Amino acid sequence: MMAKRSRKKVFWFTCLMTFLITVGFSQIALAAEKGPIKLAVVAPITGSRAQVGGDIVAGFKMRLEEAGYMAAGRKIELIVEDEKTPTAAVNTARKLTTLDNVSFISGFFATNVAYAMLDVTKKANVPMASMQHSI
Repeated sequence: MMAKRSRKKVFWFTCLMTFLITVGFSQIALAAEKGPIKLAVVAPITGSRAQVGGDIVAGFKMRLEEAGYMAAGRKIELIVEDEKTPTAAVNTARKLTTLDNVSFISGFFATNVAYAMLDVTKKANVPMASMQHSI
């Protein structure tokens, strides 16, 4: 039952990402500097939820492969990070928004991790989307 739910969520999440990539990122691409559009996926890569995290990342990669890792004529660069704990997530958000200069952060399985990252991403003006909840 859990696997079916997970697959269904990955499917709908992939549909959402398709919409965002084809419509939303074209707007970001027009306003952004030339160069790759950097997207970050924060998911549980290790630990007891690693299977779900692997599905989240696989859904992103599948959709980006279909798009040829391109949007609005620009290359898309995918950065994958382990969501770990809420405390570690704050550092991950800082790294993604300052060092990696991502345009968008998504993924997330744990609500507390997404909320921990929210203040950092708001201050950096980097949008977030989650497959588990709205923030």
